Amino acid sequence: MLQAPRINCQRKDGNRETSIFGYHFSDASGIFLAGSAFESWRHWCKARSIFYDKQEQDDAIIDILEDLHDGDIEVEHTMNGPYFLRAARLWCNLSEWCSSDDSGAFGDRLIRSFEPGVRHYEGRFANCRRNRPFHAYEAIFAFCDGQLTMTAEMASFKEVSTLGLFGGYNVYEHAQCTRLCSTADAVLSKPLDGHIVLGCNFLTRSYRVVTVNLRTYALNAMNGSMDEYPACREEIGKQDIGLLWMEEFVRRITKSEITPVRGNLGNGFQFEWMSLFPSQLSPATSVSCTKGIQVIASSVTAFEIGTVVYSLRIRLLEHGEEGYILPAERGFKTCQLQTRHWRITDTIQDDLDEVNGDGVVGRFPMLFEGGYRDDGMLPERIVSTGEEQKGSFIYQSCAGIKQGTFEGRIKFVPGSIECPSGAPFFVDVRPFSLSMEPAMIY
Repeated sequence: MLQAPRINCQRKDGNRETSIFGYHFSDASGIFLAGSAFESWRHWCKARSIFYDKQEQDDAIIDILEDLHDGDIEVEHTMNGPYFLRAARLWCNLSEWCSSDDSGAFGDRLIRSFEPGVRHYEGRFANCRRNRPFHAYEAIFAFCDGQLTMTAEMASFKEVSTLGLFGGYNVYEHAQCTRLCSTADAVLSKPLDGHIVLGCNFLTRSYRVVTVNLRTYALNAMNGSMDEYPACREEIGKQDIGLLWMEEFVRRITKSEITPVRGNLGNGFQFEWMSLFPSQLSPATSVSCTKGIQVIASSVTAFEIGTVVYSLRIRLLEHGEEGYILPAERGFKTCQLQTRHWRITDTIQDDLDEVNGDGVVGRFPMLFEGGYRDDGMLPERIVSTGEEQKGSFIYQSCAGIKQGTFEGRIKFVPGSIECPSGAPFFVDVRPFSLSMEPAMIY
């Protein structure tokens, strides 16, 4: 059976989740099972007429584009069916994830941030020089023209800024969260001529824009200094490079290799966003378990600040989880992080850096089943009692190298540092890689 979109010409602009074809991109009725090649062709013709629908005549459109670009413009009325089917499948998979328990409240917020899709003459395509085909990107944005534009005037600016589809990280004063770029944000990012903007981030100085060069079909990520880094190294030169990039990201989401997390964006603002640090279900992580304490370690490329950022997620496992040990067997109900020892190997310089110290960045979390108490160090070198938090204690820092490995161990005290209930013990952090040249950058 041949597949083609079922066309409904009534575009519902009031619904931010609606494609240009008039249906929600997760609606099962959006897929039409054609009984013959002729029937499929007829529906694709209708889809093409909607996609190229315009209020002005071709001549007027061409005049506008020629004035913008000082050159001859060719208007090609061709819809690439395979690209549109792939884009429809991508958006359907993403919508299903947003509606699932895996995404939680974050998924509900994310799907409300999507803008209605655009036609051929709308959005970023009207101002893009037509020197190479870009049907794959027309397909993406026909279903969704990016996410709501971020403006500092928004009452919920911080909350909106953490809703980037492509996720991010936060470390010290740096926060990065890449959004599916709307037409308005594409204009703000000032793309180079002949580039299509896919992603953007304007948080702090961790500026990031992801563009496709329509001359070379290279997908690059740029920082605030307009330095370019390959965002996808495996498929350079393919016309659908950006679509491949998005498909891989959605695959990681639906396979729970990356997940939403809660964190702090300064001044006590608690937020939830898509963490680019891989979960324990990803092959890019290292996972260890000692006396019921689990450590999940991973890293992401932070080219905006010229280094690799790593993350350690530490928690005491709960009853029913693999690796759980009863308190009587492990010898404690609570335990507190006391010291750390890291071994960071720089494979480029063939150098080993060993780091020892108390706590981690001045914090001494006391773990209990289901959460931790966030203790810290006072200026008098006394550990102060912090507030109780749910979930994993997350420690993130910069590696300071471009290529290498990270491993180490953490010393814990049963009970607490103030009132130990047994002898200290060590928890391993298994090796994981650090790289400024990953296969893909998000």
